[in-house]
Amino acid sequence: MSLETYRKKRHFDRTPEPISAQPAKPFARRFVIQKHAASHLHYDLRLEINRTLKSWAVPKFLPLVKGEKRLAIEVEDHPLSYGDFEGVIPKGEYGGGTVMLWDRGECILDDRAPAKAWKAGKLRFYLKGEKIEGWWHLIRSREANQWLLIREHDTLSLPAAEQDRSVVSNRTMEAIAKGEGQQEDTKRKAPPFIEPMLAKPTEIIPKTGDWRYEIKFDGYRALSRIDHHAVELSSRNNKPLSHRFPTITNALSQLGLSRTIIDGEVVALEASGRSSFQLLHHADADDPSVPIYYYAFDLLQHEGHSLVHLPLQERQRRLEVLLEANAPADGPLRLSKCIGQDAARLLPQLAELKLEGLIGKRAGSRYRPGARNGDWIKLKLVQVREFVIGGITPASNPRLPFGAILVGAYNRGKLQFCGKIGSGFDDDTRQSLIGEFATRFTTKCPFSNLAPASKSAQKEAFPLSDLSKCRWLEPELICQAKFTEWTEQGVLRHPVFLGRRSDLEPSEIQLSAK
Repeated sequence: MSLETYRKKRHFDRTPEPISAQPAKPFARRFVIQKHAASHLHYDLRLEINRTLKSWAVPKFLPLVKGEKRLAIEVEDHPLSYGDFEGVIPKGEYGGGTVMLWDRGECILDDRAPAKAWKAGKLRFYLKGEKIEGWWHLIRSREANQWLLIREHDTLSLPAAEQDRSVVSNRTMEAIAKGEGQQEDTKRKAPPFIEPMLAKPTEIIPKTGDWRYEIKFDGYRALSRIDHHAVELSSRNNKPLSHRFPTITNALSQLGLSRTIIDGEVVALEASGRSSFQLLHHADADDPSVPIYYYAFDLLQHEGHSLVHLPLQERQRRLEVLLEANAPADGPLRLSKCIGQDAARLLPQLAELKLEGLIGKRAGSRYRPGARNGDWIKLKLVQVREFVIGGITPASNPRLPFGAILVGAYNRGKLQFCGKIGSGFDDDTRQSLIGEFATRFTTKCPFSNLAPASKSAQKEAFPLSDLSKCRWLEPELICQAKFTEWTEQGVLRHPVFLGRRSDLEPSEIQLSAK
């Protein structure tokens, strides 16, 4: 019913705008910002609420300075399919003019019932797009369709090159108006996502079989889907990474490849050449001082032809030829090569270099999407792994928002407490985390072995008298930490926080993987 006004204002036999509704994505709400040269140039902000795009016209673009306010005029709801629209609305039609898809991404609404919050005239939301990111408020004024759009987060600066470029086609408003590249853009879409193959953790070096070993990097697993200038860089769970690593995305788009899928890892390198997840986590997409690279290690599809059935060595040979022919040697794209076949000899060498470990791959094996079947293994030298955040302790310093985070992992469907992490945080990290915690506080302890009434609670790891001082969190956020070892009580010894992980799901964090 909310789309009736939208449909009444348009003649769909004359305009290319979409008419049909589109089901909401189950994993996240979406947002789009469209630059619209109608009677007056403005930007349309659209947020997914109740299976439609609630829409506001913002005459002078979104505020990017903390505390800055801009007028936002509410317009009719648009269908979700409008979030993919870019083109020209014919002159004389409602909203006639050029429309650019300026940015898109995920929208996190602060209120659990956003439709009610919209009706009440107060919306707080977090946008994580390919160009912009942060918290904003929308507050309705006394005039029914006029709102104030307020920037809550810190000041955001945009590179000049992104001011007049489409996030989907890289075209300018002028190019869209002239129809330049329109046919190419509609044909060229990134190939479908393939769930990456996974490595099985082990502490035992295989004694049989033909194995090839590569360096284990400490970064983001990333699948790149390329069709000329259309590039999608995605995490192992198909979450978008393109906006975080534009230099990688741009380099991939310059390869000149069509319908190609590459598996690899995005890493930040220290001066020693060692990959650092902590450095990567804090790297600014616009800061060239942090060297970020994409280490490619498998080729799953090329020119539209699937290669997953080919032996490992053949896939890697083709990938090497492809990168050597198309990628500049001094660019951010690199090949992760086999460094040997004797893990017992390699591990001590890596330990001297303070590297994390090895990834072993069985020679001749096929690429099996989503499988952890033992054809790939990981041998770690450093104890680094992911945990679910389930609570915080108070800080002894009143100026700090919390003292330590409480973390755990799932064991037979229940979240098991694994320890407190109180180091590895700087002031900015603490403030960023408490912002994420703000909407997730709960009165229920999520850890099955830390319930106050539980006789099996881990008294040595966490005195029961301290439980009343904790603040519990819904187990939705994941972090990465390093530590020296597991104690006899099954908790972490000397853990250090490395950063948040947004590319994994809580259910994937299993205690059995330790």
